[in-house]
Parts: sequence; structure tokens; C-alpha cells
Amino acid sequence: MSDKNFKYVPFVTEVMTARYPKLSEPDTKGEYADGKYKTEATADEDYAERFQEEIQAVIDAHFAGKKNVHAPWKETKEGAIAFLFKSPKNKLRGRRRRKVPSPSSSSPRRTSQSLWTPRATR
Repeated sequence: MSDKNFKYVPFVTEVMTARYPKLSEPDTKGEYADGKYKTEATADEDYAERFQEEIQAVIDAHFAGKKNVHAPWKETKEGAIAFLFKSPKNKLRGRRRRKVPSPSSSSPRRTSQSLWTPRATR
């Protein structure tokens, strides 16, 4: 399996404490800006250890034999383990947002949801 072609493994965490969250808008400013929604999260020592083992099992299963596999955690200055969470590749890139008619317009279609349409290719 190539480094750029892998499946995401869904999971649910226990309650964790967010550090430096960028959840309402993507991180676009500063030295480490990458245009993604992201946060670090810490948990109690017992759960952090169990969660590390769970992630390491996934790494071992999907990236066996690979060198320099990045594990998504780091040690903080306080000595706790911080897990790194980022949004996946932006699936909306290359698409334009189309406006939805307002309820007062004469259009027969009345909705308040945003619609996404693909950009025309040249």
C-alpha cells in the first residue's frame, strides 16, 4: 500500500481535552498553516496509553515494513501525550458553492441547505 493511498480507520475516542483547536475554520495563518481543520487532544494517562496501543496496531497492520511512519501523537511540555487530529484531504476542492433560493423567491424549490456543484472542466 503506497503512503498516499490508504483507507481511513473510523474510531470513537473517550472524552479528551482539546488543545489549540481550529474547528470552526481551517488553519490558514502562521508557520504551521496547512488549510485543514485540526486540533490536539489530551486524555488521562490510562486512556492515552490504551489509545496509543490501538493506533500503533493500525500502523503495524497497514504500514508494515515502511520506514518513517508518522504516529499522530507527541509529548507536550507538561509531559502529557497530545494526539493530533486533522481533517482528511479537502473533498470540496475544485467545487463551487451554488446559492440556494431564499424562501421568498418565486422558485418552486425551497430549501435552506447548501448545494455543492462540480466546477466545469476545460
